[in-house]
Amino acid sequence: MSARKYQLPVIDLNEISDENELVPVVKSILLNNDTFLLRNYANKSALDGLIDVLNVQDVPDIETKFDGNFTGVLPLDDGVLFEQYIYNTDDSLPFNREMASVTLKKIYTRLFKIAIFFGKLCLKSVVSNDCEFDDNNYSSVISRYYHAEDTTSQTLPTGEVFEYVTGRTYKDFLPTGLLTVFPVAKGVRFKPPTVSSDDNVWFSVNDQDCLLLHTGTLLA
Repeated sequence: MSARKYQLPVIDLNEISDENELVPVVKSILLNNDTFLLRNYANKSALDGLIDVLNVQDVPDIETKFDGNFTGVLPLDDGVLFEQYIYNTDDSLPFNREMASVTLKKIYTRLFKIAIFFGKLCLKSVVSNDCEFDDNNYSSVISRYYHAEDTTSQTLPTGEVFEYVTGRTYKDFLPTGLLTVFPVAKGVRFKPPTVSSDDNVWFSVNDQDCLLLHTGTLLA
């Protein structure tokens, strides 16, 4: 199948009655794909509301500098602020830095539950033996890229003012873990499995109503 005809797999939770039905669905997807959409997640509207609050009211504090554990806020190029926090259950590798934003904590809690649930399904689909991966055995990272949208306005002949966003850029992301959950499947590009990783071919995703899940190198 060519990249031009490629369609991202979708799991519609309204068509699933229990977890047992999800295992073969996830397995069939992972045979040929590393990315899929999740539709009709029950708490999507609440999650969207938190993201709106985060984008408008909770700008990353650049005074919360990056530390030796790669947590905190780091200014990048093009006015982008990168914010990251890490958590795990390994006492020998403590990551104790807490998030300053209450809204970000709420988003993390919801995404963490999704990642644990679908992470288990992914493992069941590709690994025959049981793996210790649950609420008591995990390592998680929440990353945020913040960019204050610059708008440019143009007055039309009718007198109306048209505003449009400028300076939008993409940041490369290579997940090294088990599963990454994007709370909104919008403004994301990825390489379809039908093309070489060296080819400059990207598939764009803009589906406001879905979450996007992408498997990491552990399942490659």
